[in-house]
Amino acid sequence: MARYRVDGFSFESEEEARQAKKEVDGIAYIRTQTKMNDPDVIFSLYNRLVEQQIFETAVGIEFLRELQNYLESVPYIKKEDIVPIPVPDKGLDEERRLREEQRTMRRQQKLQQRAGNEQFYRRRYRITGVLCAVLAAIVVGMFAITYISGSSTNIFNYEQKIIDKYEDWEQELTQREADVSRREQILQNQTNP
Repeated sequence: MARYRVDGFSFESEEEARQAKKEVDGIAYIRTQTKMNDPDVIFSLYNRLVEQQIFETAVGIEFLRELQNYLESVPYIKKEDIVPIPVPDKGLDEERRLREEQRTMRRQQKLQQRAGNEQFYRRRYRITGVLCAVLAAIVVGMFAITYISGSSTNIFNYEQKIIDKYEDWEQELTQREADVSRREQILQNQTNP
């Protein structure tokens, strides 16, 4: 059932209609950029177009047929030198349509998979966000405890605290030694009058 219309032709698939539209645009470009009244230019253009199989739809083939008829009307060009127009095999078009359908199905599957991945990553993002918030709260708590406990020994001030403690002991020991020495002197002075 033909549903798409391009340049007087109707096409069954949107893809064929798009291809025909491209060919219409290409034909318009060729007509504006080529000397359409010079048989040698037309002959060379026709041969390149047929050789490269640029046109696949009825629109393009009709243009090639128009060029072919023109070349056949030129007296000095032999009909044997004019290459026949190849007609695309509909089986290949069916193959192309099947490939396009498969491509479309793969795209849909990828979109569905991507949607599933988005949900998975959103969940992971939320979990990671909560975990980061918890860890940040723990770090802030550690700093708060360190700040509040100011005078107690911790990893930041343990060395200084130990040094201060040993200095206090040394001072205390020195003072006791001095006391003991003084008492010894007093005792010696009392025993040796």
